[in-house]
Amino acid sequence: MRLYFFLIVGFMAGRRRRKKNSPLVQLRQGVEIKKGLNFRRRRHKLDVAGLQGKVLFIVETVAVIVLAFLLVRGFGTRIEVIGESMEPTLSDGDGVLLNRLGTGLFSLKSGKLVAFLPGGSEDASPSIKRVIAVPHDTIRIENGAIYVNGSLYEEGMASDYIEEAGLAASELTLGDDEYFVLGDNRNNSQDSRYESVGNIQKRDMLGTVWFEVSGDGFGFLQ
Repeated sequence: MRLYFFLIVGFMAGRRRRKKNSPLVQLRQGVEIKKGLNFRRRRHKLDVAGLQGKVLFIVETVAVIVLAFLLVRGFGTRIEVIGESMEPTLSDGDGVLLNRLGTGLFSLKSGKLVAFLPGGSEDASPSIKRVIAVPHDTIRIENGAIYVNGSLYEEGMASDYIEEAGLAASELTLGDDEYFVLGDNRNNSQDSRYESVGNIQKRDMLGTVWFEVSGDGFGFLQ
């Protein structure tokens, strides 16, 4: 009986070992292991994709903030008109926007409105005037009219007879970085005709005036 019992126990144990080591069992175990490894790999890939998405979101957010800052800095600086020297184009207290890139990246042309610091003083209030002559031009005011490079200056608006020629009573030749500016209200304007202002240099300009944001003439300026 004891021998029979031990034979039965040994047979059952061997059968279990054979089942564990059988090709079918090994194949199933291998598939399960591979499935587990594949699952881990897929999960790892999902984590990498999520990290890339987060990084992309941060980069896009920073780019939008920088772009908004540059747009506001370049085109959204607001100043107020002081005095009546630019009437009827602009009146005292009107708000305008500056294009700060307009004087730095591009050459200024005659007719542009510019804001500058008189005498280059940081403590001075910004002044707004119209560019009449640019570097190397000659300018003269005679018989109430403006002459640039010997020709009558043509304006896109009606202008009053200029009563005071000031420094431009004799022909002036502008230097490499000099601009002659006048107020649109020619007989009530402190501008390049007077020594207190004189010819303006580009480094003293804050930008071109391109948009009115308050007053009766809301919109683009010429």
